[in-house]
Amino acid sequence: IEELSEYKIYSLDDCLVNYDCLFKESERGNYILINEHNKKCIDKIKNGDYTGAITNSRSLLEQILRELQLEFSRLDDSRPYNGQNIVPLLKSVLERLNVKEGLTGQPLSGYTKLEEGFVKLTDGLSVIRHGMSDAHNISHIPSKKDALLIVNTAKTLANFIVQVYFEKFVNAA
Repeated sequence: IEELSEYKIYSLDDCLVNYDCLFKESERGNYILINEHNKKCIDKIKNGDYTGAITNSRSLLEQILRELQLEFSRLDDSRPYNGQNIVPLLKSVLERLNVKEGLTGQPLSGYTKLEEGFVKLTDGLSVIRHGMSDAHNISHIPSKKDALLIVNTAKTLANFIVQVYFEKFVNAA
């Protein structure tokens, strides 16, 4: 519909959140993997592979969080997070991004609640991935609406986190 400097906005006819990843032009391996997960999410929904779409959406979010954690460790010579659970990884990245910086009153309270929600959503993505994706034994076969919810949630969280990262650490430099 319209092109902006970092994003291309698409029609929402299929109810699928989409964006061109901000890492699109990078040739670093991790950025390529992020772009591949982004494309796979879209392709798998279109092809009816809802279990695969759920797997790739969780992987997309995790890969972005891991890449940002690596960037932060390069900035301050700290050790990157090496755990298996995505929730502590998300908390670590959110703490480093400090999206509440400078906020007071209701905006501060609102962003605190949003961060708590991000953690709960990410935990929910992990739980659903274990029961409805092709990465684990399926206990429930997902429908298109299930896959859309999971993919859109993961991509919206990833989009917000990447946007904050670029505003604070890339464009500010």
